[in-house]
Amino acid sequence: MDLAERALHVRLEPGMTVGDVRGLAPRIAPYLGAWGLRVEPIGNGASVVVTLLQADPLGTGPLPCPDAGPVLIGVDESGSRLIVDDPSSIGHAVIVGQSGSGKSGFLYALLSAYARYKRAGYPIRVDGIDPSGILLRPFPGSVLGFADPGAVEEYLTRAVAEMDDRISRIPANADELPQGYDYPLRVVTVEEYPAVLRYLDAIDPKMGKRIRALVARLLSESRKAGMRVILVAQRADASLIGGFERAQCSFRLSYRSDPDAVKMLHDADPSVIAEHSRALPGIGLLSVPGRSLIRVRTPWLAGEYAEYVRRVNK
Repeated sequence: MDLAERALHVRLEPGMTVGDVRGLAPRIAPYLGAWGLRVEPIGNGASVVVTLLQADPLGTGPLPCPDAGPVLIGVDESGSRLIVDDPSSIGHAVIVGQSGSGKSGFLYALLSAYARYKRAGYPIRVDGIDPSGILLRPFPGSVLGFADPGAVEEYLTRAVAEMDDRISRIPANADELPQGYDYPLRVVTVEEYPAVLRYLDAIDPKMGKRIRALVARLLSESRKAGMRVILVAQRADASLIGGFERAQCSFRLSYRSDPDAVKMLHDADPSVIAEHSRALPGIGLLSVPGRSLIRVRTPWLAGEYAEYVRRVNK
């Protein structure tokens, strides 16, 4: 029988959980002659099925990004597609990874899907701050580059003012603003947030503090106003993306990065984190509410940037 098809039925000792076995899997796999282990509970969780994997189930090639249907977040190790029908169900997000790890490819896929939803009549608006001026160039209203540092503060000040206005309009019988064409889901994307802060700190430390305060307000208060924040970084340095910011981001996606950076965003076995520091492009660790840590391959657009622009603007 092929090794990839072999499975073990394991009865857990009292007090053990499925998570315990999953945490041990990276250490156990080599002794079983396997690349890795997939651990799934049986019934009430007193037993698990441990499948021995001969190779990485996420494969080595890219995951094509569809241009129709729901938002594709990725595919997990079992081959299940992780999809989102309603973009508002995604909370504030932090997405990190080294250059060339797949971070930009995922953002191209995600934001072009949002543009597709908008064309189909879903009320959504995307804009933000982009030091390079590339990611958000197709989205009007974004601050591109650092030609005018004050424009960054002005943009965030307006975003917070809009949030306050939206909150004031929440009906007395509701705890969040109903989404509609007058108040679409607004996605505020801050590309390379640490680079933005470092630059502004060097220009005017007081401005840097004000930017941090404005972003903190958006993260803590804007969800009920129908707004979402996406923070993008090569590394989630604690001095730049602190514990408060990370705690407000329920969607956390890490591509290849150093172990300390991954550890700040995910509660995972050290061996899983160490292995992820060598991950292939397009493979990420995803933490979302209600799920154990998920290892995923995220979508990629053939043609990358040119295809991204085409999909956003078509």
